[in-house]
Amino acid sequence: MSLFLFSFLTIIAAAAEYNDILIFFFFFLISDAIYSFSTFFISKKSELKFFQKKKTKTKTMEERVEAMLDSNVTNSELKLHTEKFNQAMRDGKCDVDTKFQYAVTLSRSRISADHHRAITLLEDLCVSGDPEAFRDYLFYLIIVNIKLHDYVRALECAKKFLEIEPSNRQVQDLKTYAEKKRFNTGMKGLAIVGGVALAAGALVMAFKNK
Repeated sequence: MSLFLFSFLTIIAAAAEYNDILIFFFFFLISDAIYSFSTFFISKKSELKFFQKKKTKTKTMEERVEAMLDSNVTNSELKLHTEKFNQAMRDGKCDVDTKFQYAVTLSRSRISADHHRAITLLEDLCVSGDPEAFRDYLFYLIIVNIKLHDYVRALECAKKFLEIEPSNRQVQDLKTYAEKKRFNTGMKGLAIVGGVALAAGALVMAFKNK
């Protein structure tokens, strides 16, 4: 039974018992106020639930970077751009845009050999390409070097990029990500060296005690 129907029946019962039009009117006002309040409360509650559902979780820096790194090209796209680039090279018409598009495609490949090829093309473009697109070349150099785990080179490119555009959020994230990865790699290396040294020391002590 709805709240409005319950209120209406209450009014009828009260009027029948007291047989007074003023009491009827009084109960009607009360029931109407209760109904209006309940309707307002329910609508606000529903509105709050709607906005809670719409609210999306803020991505972490790692999630944002991994989304960029996981943007992989399909095999058909890679084949298409490779054929286009090779044909342009054979015709002697490989312009800056064709070379850059192919480098970007290679940077999105899952194959490390393609990443090395992308670096060669992008580094060449940094020297002989369009000066206005220098930041774009650096951006993809950061991406590819991170994929190849060359965090030192990635940080060098990120530093050069941020000198030109300090407020770029994507490159700031990439720089922080590369710094963390380099630190973690260094710590793992120290742990391995320390473990080897400890094992060697234990062997030396064992031989001395014989």
